[in-house]
Amino acid sequence: MRQDTAATKARIIAISEKLFATKGVENVTLAEINQKAGQRNRSALQYHFGGKKELIEAIIHKHLICIDEDRNQLLDEFEQQQTVSGKDIARAIVIPLANRLDAKGGLSYIRITAQLFGDRNFPYLHQDDIASHFSSERLWKFMRKAGLELPEPLLFTRTVVILSTLFNGLANYAQISAFGKKLPEGVNNHLFIQDLVESVEALLMKQPSAELSKLL
Repeated sequence: MRQDTAATKARIIAISEKLFATKGVENVTLAEINQKAGQRNRSALQYHFGGKKELIEAIIHKHLICIDEDRNQLLDEFEQQQTVSGKDIARAIVIPLANRLDAKGGLSYIRITAQLFGDRNFPYLHQDDIASHFSSERLWKFMRKAGLELPEPLLFTRTVVILSTLFNGLANYAQISAFGKKLPEGVNNHLFIQDLVESVEALLMKQPSAELSKLL
């Protein structure tokens, strides 16, 4: 890819992240993105990405690469451990995403993804792709090692709950903090993220009740 082409695509992505996150995906037009990105050619975005859906996929892919890198670092640490706990697995799910809060465009990515859950226009965030969004074969291996084997229907519903909680929780917490609203004493980023880890751990570890088991 030519250097100027790569720079143009990166600029369009950066502008799009901000617009989608602040105005909402449905409220941003391709013409507005082109104009904000300083593209004189009205078809520049279509030329580089094809359309809005492909542009959003490019934004998500950009951040998923970083999330996978951070997660693999944690999983590398697990390889050196004799045992892996439920909290270890929860950390591997939460921390790589929470790291996006301090990354360029990361909060926008979180807000965009939170918007898209349940949107029929973006099926790549549904069903099997929801699970693959936050895991890999390595993560599943360590989940089994930690004894976190749930029936497939329950694993799917827990995954949906976990991802929805993470994206919406991080987006809302960051927004409240950005508003300058005084948080309760003792509330800070470290506490919030640790609480997310322990909440995810609880969801992963909780075995189905007799009532729920009858539905499986």
